[in-house]
Amino acid sequence: MHGFGEGALMPRPAEHSWVRIDAETLGHLIAAVKARGYEVIGPSFRDGSISYHSIAKLDSPGRPGAALFGYAVEPTPLKDFLRAAQQDGDPAGYAFLGLRGCELAEPEVQAFFRARRKKCVIISVHCTETADTCCCTVTGVGPRARKGFDLGLTEVEPGDFLVEVATRAGAELLEEIPYEDAPMEMLERSLSLTAAAAERIARRTRQKEKT
Repeated sequence: MHGFGEGALMPRPAEHSWVRIDAETLGHLIAAVKARGYEVIGPSFRDGSISYHSIAKLDSPGRPGAALFGYAVEPTPLKDFLRAAQQDGDPAGYAFLGLRGCELAEPEVQAFFRARRKKCVIISVHCTETADTCCCTVTGVGPRARKGFDLGLTEVEPGDFLVEVATRAGAELLEEIPYEDAPMEMLERSLSLTAAAAERIARRTRQKEKT
């Protein structure tokens, strides 16, 4: 684990590289983003459903030993939040945590970010879990997010994250938290998990077409 004295910066990772963090360090990342003046928006579990709200820490699905991102989503909750944000007026900046490829590919979501990209940080999640309603392999937008994010997370084990460094803004955020260089085996595991998710979606799609 890279680490220095209090207040010191980490070495900035290269764009298009991969690093490793744990759940505690993800909490540090949220704090670092907030310290830069962003309002952190993330998934929240309320009344048995997922919605997006301002958060101080990452919510948990509530299952013992469950992965923090071990659930599937659909774009509607994010679009609901963005519509409300446009009505209320934007803060200095948003940092979105946990967005999936299907959400980032929605035209309404893309339009929101195009108008505010310099005011937003986007930390996406590559999906390893799927739902019966998932169809991202048909539209080509998942399970891995394709573009439009600064950091991309794969939760390879509960609380153990591979981080894809997609932009300079994302790399600069990682200067402020401890991280490890990710071994090649972790990248291979990430690709394997999302490939398995893609196969599950494709198999369900084929079954639906037969019925």
